[in-house]
Amino acid sequence: MQKKTFFYFFILSVFLFSIFSLKKSFSQDIALLNNINFSWQAVNSYTPSFYEGRALPGEQSSIKVIATPEIKNQNDNTKLYYDWYVNSISVSNASGVGKNVFKFDLDQLENNNTLELKIYQDETKNTFLSNKKLVISAYEPDLLMYKINDNSLIMYSNNINKKYKNYTMVKGDNIKVLAEPFYFSIRNSNDQNVSFYWSQNGVSGSQLSKSVYNLKTPEYQYGDISLKLKVSNSKEFLQETETVLNINLNN
Repeated sequence: MQKKTFFYFFILSVFLFSIFSLKKSFSQDIALLNNINFSWQAVNSYTPSFYEGRALPGEQSSIKVIATPEIKNQNDNTKLYYDWYVNSISVSNASGVGKNVFKFDLDQLENNNTLELKIYQDETKNTFLSNKKLVISAYEPDLLMYKINDNSLIMYSNNINKKYKNYTMVKGDNIKVLAEPFYFSIRNSNDQNVSFYWSQNGVSGSQLSKSVYNLKTPEYQYGDISLKLKVSNSKEFLQETETVLNINLNN
């Protein structure tokens, strides 16, 4: 009876010791990593000169993500293994030791693209430290129009193609209109892959450049003027949009 009791006690002790050791080891592993910080932007998304924020993506844009883990109780993080996933699919060629920078293209079939990073202590992947997810959504292409003054200053503080509000001009007057395309994967507004189609009351008008239009109002005109612009990117078929500037004429 004593041997049996001793045997049960021994088994219970081994079990409790194993649970305690496992829990302690797991706690130590988790304690190595406080958090994972992501910084990201669209690497090929056009931003106007006045724009000071992060470049945001349009449909099919390329994204660059930099992961910065907050390491605790460990000075050397060069051995960390970065395991990257996009929409639950492993990207093995971008994963590896020290690979904290990741680039990928937004999936045109997904409304939201989910990026996940799992970090391990080393390349053996035996010790999992932490993981983090990032959801990125594409922005619909957009066009804003601005007036260029006679002294070539662009009135970036006030776009003129506002929703539900027409722009007012005097008959016989003319202005230069600048169009800025947002959320297009282009380097500049005169990129060879982007096309601007301007029309004034259904008739093609005089362009000063791709993105600048010389808007002239006739001295004798009945009714108002409609300036329509369509912009498309030949490299990314989902990057296409149009806008209309409605103009009220005063005598």
